Amino acid sequence: MGGLGGTMAPLVDYSNKRVVLTGGATGIGEALAVQLRDLDVGHLTILDIAPAANADLYIPVDLSDRHSIDEAMRNIPGPIDTVFSNAGVSALPGVRTCMAVNVA
Repeated sequence: MGGLGGTMAPLVDYSNKRVVLTGGATGIGEALAVQLRDLDVGHLTILDIAPAANADLYIPVDLSDRHSIDEAMRNIPGPIDTVFSNAGVSALPGVRTCMAVNVA
């Protein structure tokens, strides 16, 4: 019986794909951005409240503010092939902010 070692081929080809990632500046989102880079993503747009190092295009956005979201969406160039809705916050900034970012 074979072991589980080694590498697995990517299930999705992201080369030449335009990907949008929310919450890509830190944590899991940052790790996802690095993985997308390793998978030769065509163009990576990161939307976050903090600057993101791994983006082709970084668009600042406050996901608790509908107007900020609308403005960010207007600034995403070209078609979008894939969206990773990764952003999230704890309840520390307050319940309203937590619900606006994580649920709405």
